[in-house]
Amino acid sequence: MILLAQNQQQIAELKAAFYRFRGAKLPPPMKKKMRPSDIMLLMSLKDLEEKCGAAVRVSALGKILHLAPSTISLMLKEVEQAGLVERYADPADKRRVYVRATQKGQEAQREVMQEHEAMLTGFAEYLGEEDTADLIRILRRAEVYVSKIKEERHTC
Repeated sequence: MILLAQNQQQIAELKAAFYRFRGAKLPPPMKKKMRPSDIMLLMSLKDLEEKCGAAVRVSALGKILHLAPSTISLMLKEVEQAGLVERYADPADKRRVYVRATQKGQEAQREVMQEHEAMLTGFAEYLGEEDTADLIRILRRAEVYVSKIKEERHTC
């Protein structure tokens, strides 16, 4: 019974730590004060451009972000108006719409990556070498566990 009580206490502390970490709001990245959703869109676009080449379909971007077509369309409209991306139709099939980062969008992507790298470097320096290595090890184990749960939940 003591083990169960200790386990319940650990679970409560873990839950509280996750909520505190999740609720820790960092100041908006970048001097330009982009919205987090715009940053997520730009960085997902960068990932897809690197994996798929320059031609990224709007539908693929929506799929990776788990967004409905109407939602991704609205988000793209806003970042397009800001000059960060441009949409274009496939000349062979006008129904296929692609998106790419503009020069301004690529600069924003680089700035986000630099700020992200600086934040992680500061975090690693704060934790120290041993705690950083432990955290990486634990997060890798957690990733395996979450992947396993996902697989179990998506079986027929």
